[in-house]
Amino acid sequence: MGKKEIVNRVFLFVLFIVCEAGLILQIDKYYDDKKEELLKQNISNIEAQFRIVNKNLTELADSSFRGFIDREEILEVFAKRDREALFNLLKTDYLYLSSLGFKQIDFHLPNNISFLRMHRPEKFGDDLSSFRYTVEYTNRLQKGINGFEIGRVLPGIRNLFPLFFKGEYIGSVELSFGLDKFENEIEKVYGIYTHSLIKKSDFDKMVFLEEKQNYKLSAENSDYVELKEDEGRDFFNKITFNKEFYERVAKGLKSQKFFNLELPNEHYIVSFLPIVSPKGESIIYFVFYEKSQDLKLFEEHRHDRTVLFSLILIVVFFLLYQLMKIQELTLRSKKDIEKEKSRYKDLMNLASDGIHILDKNGNIYESNQAFANMLGYTYEEVLKLNIKDFDTNNYNPKEVEIKIDKAEVFNVKHKRKDGTTFDAQINAKWIQLEGEEYLYSSSRDITQERNAYKKLQKFIDLQDNIVVVSDSIEINYANKKFFIFLGFKSLEDFKKKFNCICDLFVQNDRFFHLGKIENGENWIEHLEKIPHSKRIVGMLMYDYTIHAFAVTVNKFEDGYYILTFTDITQTMLKHIELEDKTIHDKLTNALNREYFEQNYKLLIKNFTQNSSKLGLAFIDIDHFKSVNDTFGHDVGDIVLMDFVKTVQKYSRENDILIRWGGEEFVFIFKTDSLNGLIKALEHIRVVVELEEFKVVKHITCSIGATLYIEDESIEQTIKRADEAVYKAKKAGRNRLEIVN
Repeated sequence: MGKKEIVNRVFLFVLFIVCEAGLILQIDKYYDDKKEELLKQNISNIEAQFRIVNKNLTELADSSFRGFIDREEILEVFAKRDREALFNLLKTDYLYLSSLGFKQIDFHLPNNISFLRMHRPEKFGDDLSSFRYTVEYTNRLQKGINGFEIGRVLPGIRNLFPLFFKGEYIGSVELSFGLDKFENEIEKVYGIYTHSLIKKSDFDKMVFLEEKQNYKLSAENSDYVELKEDEGRDFFNKITFNKEFYERVAKGLKSQKFFNLELPNEHYIVSFLPIVSPKGESIIYFVFYEKSQDLKLFEEHRHDRTVLFSLILIVVFFLLYQLMKIQELTLRSKKDIEKEKSRYKDLMNLASDGIHILDKNGNIYESNQAFANMLGYTYEEVLKLNIKDFDTNNYNPKEVEIKIDKAEVFNVKHKRKDGTTFDAQINAKWIQLEGEEYLYSSSRDITQERNAYKKLQKFIDLQDNIVVVSDSIEINYANKKFFIFLGFKSLEDFKKKFNCICDLFVQNDRFFHLGKIENGENWIEHLEKIPHSKRIVGMLMYDYTIHAFAVTVNKFEDGYYILTFTDITQTMLKHIELEDKTIHDKLTNALNREYFEQNYKLLIKNFTQNSSKLGLAFIDIDHFKSVNDTFGHDVGDIVLMDFVKTVQKYSRENDILIRWGGEEFVFIFKTDSLNGLIKALEHIRVVVELEEFKVVKHITCSIGATLYIEDESIEQTIKRADEAVYKAKKAGRNRLEIVN
């Protein structure tokens, strides 16, 4: 690294430090200003809230005075100076007024002597002239007054009213609220914790000695006291004060002005509102603790923005640093780049495949000679081509990118200069050249391979055997014989119901099937291990007839196998016929219970694909015993055979009729809904009722049906259908009953 490069890096670092410091200072100033605005707004809000609550309490005191005190019987007793009678007259009303928040109802004589304290009736006769300005004022001027004032017992919101009886002035009465009433109203209406502070020097002068036990030193400042009844509110157990808070509170209290401050880390705005007594002295502070979401957000935003802008600054300076490095590298590496491009081009020309590099617009950026020869152009001509000039698919590189996300190899058809086309296999990948994205493509002519594959496919399709290519989990290729045998139109059609051909193997001990291997074992590898004589599987043809196949396994590539299924049904005809006899009823040729036991799992799987449902019904010929008793068992046998023919004639190709025993049959079919089940079975019942049978002419049948429920045992389905047919018989026969 040269001297100039070192100087540039040092300058960039110093510039970053200066910018970071300036950024932090600007963010701090912005949020300090926002906080100052918030504190000013809080002062206005607190003053408004105080005025509203104070006004409401004054109006409550006025209405209470008029309703409970300013009455003739009260005034007359007071005028007679009968303390006991006055107390007895008011004690019930006092309890009610106490529930409204009134703490004191005190009567005073015109000379300011206390006559009756309803909350302390035993305390009277003390002169209030020098202690209670509001009492002295009311008696002197014979007019009311209200305001905050310390008393001999409790501080409160004093409401003094003059009392007159028969035109003569007889004294005054006081209706006072405790400070807790005001505090509770603020907390209830505005959700702000509030308590009051009384100056300790005023408290020492005013309050009776025995009442001082009801007070304690303030949590905020030791020069003030507060009522102990505030201890019931555990607010101060949730917050902590620090030294800075105490110092700022002490300074603010000395000013005797309204001030507020933030409680650090707690996100409270603490406001101190001084209350001036009617005498003009500031004696009480109301303290408001308002939880401020804005303060919390300011702190979060200050932190987040500091981090965000610092990160942006770091990114900007990192980019500047990278640009500086790039500029240095660019000057240093131009020759290296040219040298590398020349080497890269030599490597391309050594490749036998047609190498070409496309830009995002499909223009050829670079090519080797092999690709030019493949298309019949000169090297110079190829460099002027766009992908649309030689690719019949007319894709653009961005479409190719989507393909590459899934596989890097795909097939296209290329067009030569003379207009002829050929099949090509592309191996493509996105690469970076000089900071730009390009598509690197390698083309290989696969015309001969494709023709050979088509011939092979045609040859396989001509085989009379079923041939599939599988990885043991799903089928990747199948010949025509496969689709003809199973009745599917295409591999996609087959995969809607099954994945693997092994899903079709009949679970019969005569054949190999998945039940004979361990869970998770590869069934094709297992087939390879067992003797050829046991590599025989049974599969149901589309018409549900069983065919036997000898299986040949050949490894293909990358975990795939070619499986050949040779139909050996004819060579095993006796076994197949025996099998067929064991699954068909000898009299009626309907399928029997043996067939059901062997195949019900496969039927469930086939009939419940693609949201279809399996319907199962018991069909019982009504009064069949009477047929045997009246016409003989030979006629009964004819009825059973004709009954089977009638049901099979009017049912669908894939519907299954099983003789369950005697005159009882099980009917299994695919349906899309309960309504479809009812419709199909009603059709069968009506057809049987209308059919004319030999000798007996007409018979009827009772049908009980249900729908198979996913994952239940087949026994549960049969039981419901059996219950349903029993209900049909009990209800009078020749009817359909459903149990679901």
